[in-house]
Amino acid sequence: MSLRNSGDRAHRSLLSRPLLLAAGLFLGSGVLGYAAGGQPEARKTMDSLVETIIPLTELDNLLLLLFIFLNNVVKAGAAVILGVVLGIPTAIFLMTNGIVAGLVIYQVMAEWGLGYTLAGLAPHGMVEIPALLLAGSLGLEVGGEVLRWLRRRPSNVRRRLRRVIRPYLVYIAPALAVAAVIEVFITPLLLRG
Repeated sequence: MSLRNSGDRAHRSLLSRPLLLAAGLFLGSGVLGYAAGGQPEARKTMDSLVETIIPLTELDNLLLLLFIFLNNVVKAGAAVILGVVLGIPTAIFLMTNGIVAGLVIYQVMAEWGLGYTLAGLAPHGMVEIPALLLAGSLGLEVGGEVLRWLRRRPSNVRRRLRRVIRPYLVYIAPALAVAAVIEVFITPLLLRG
């Protein structure tokens, strides 16, 4: 076995732990959001969320696409870069998105049923959620590197930051662009159907 293969395997192992942690934070928070969906406070949260979304429905489709893409790509980028703060902002990003997703799923299912919920969320969610989880895992990976540095263990935070930029640009940003296109142009057709 070559040293290169050994190093590749070690890197995959390190990357899978942050990805599993990111998925756990998102899914666990999603379950909590769904479980809290019937509470009066959750209804107030959803109402305020709807109030912020309503003005967006007035936008032209291309402007809406641009807004959704920029909103998601900036937040995902911040989740990656702010991993330098021990991954705490990244964890908050993942949990907030999970809670909101859980609340939205609960409210939409309660009002419109499972079919409508799947048509409205699944097509773009199948692209957007993995991209956000990958962004979260990269931010947590950076946070782990900073933690190693603080514990005076072998680490290189700058190199880790440079290494996470490529997957962000090559995988995450394009996936979020695809998700925005689906959300603006395909989801409305499915909901009408």
